[in-house]
Amino acid sequence: MDRLHAYLPGWEVDVIRGEMFTSGYGFIVDYLAEILRHLRSQDFALRVNQHFTVGKSISTRDRDAVYKTSSGLLKLLFPNGGESEAELEELLHLSMECRKRVKDQLFRIDSTYPDVDFHYVGADGQKRRVTTVEEEEFPQFYGGGPHAHLKRKRLRKQQEGTMPPSAQHRTQPKLLRSLRDWRKAMLSLRRTVKVSATRNSSVRTSTARHGSSSPILISGSSIRSGT
Repeated sequence: MDRLHAYLPGWEVDVIRGEMFTSGYGFIVDYLAEILRHLRSQDFALRVNQHFTVGKSISTRDRDAVYKTSSGLLKLLFPNGGESEAELEELLHLSMECRKRVKDQLFRIDSTYPDVDFHYVGADGQKRRVTTVEEEEFPQFYGGGPHAHLKRKRLRKQQEGTMPPSAQHRTQPKLLRSLRDWRKAMLSLRRTVKVSATRNSSVRTSTARHGSSSPILISGSSIRSGT
């Protein structure tokens, strides 16, 4: 999963409507695909470095992913150049946000992944941190903030099973606790139904074997015909 350059969630993509289609001239798909094929040998990410600097703490893999996504967006929107600094910053921010989602999902899988400070520096020297919409709306589900190291330590203990059950229950969000309780109840109900179905099947088999219409009493593993 770490090899994915960007993760664009579907809920941020607008539904295609009739008014989105142009009423004028446009390229046919085959012609547009041929243009993009010729542009593959060109790296448009160099335009990003003219105005912005990606954070030095970002790893090489994350940096390459951000640059490649930015280059692809520039080829689609500004193949002949002419983009403004504000437009370039918007594309860089989107590319970094999409890469950050990949790292957030990796952290959910394995809490030992290190924190990554996704940010870039503008020409004015100001650091601009990148966050996702989900992180801003639901910060309690993310590992950032001043107590990030404590959250990671707690999650690591939960995965290793060294945290007491009572402490695990307190640290879990209320919604997740409800879902886990519901799942346990469903599993218990499924086991009960399965055992009941197995017993009914044993009763029918024993009845057919003994050729009796009298009820079959089951006690442990022994089956005997009622009198």
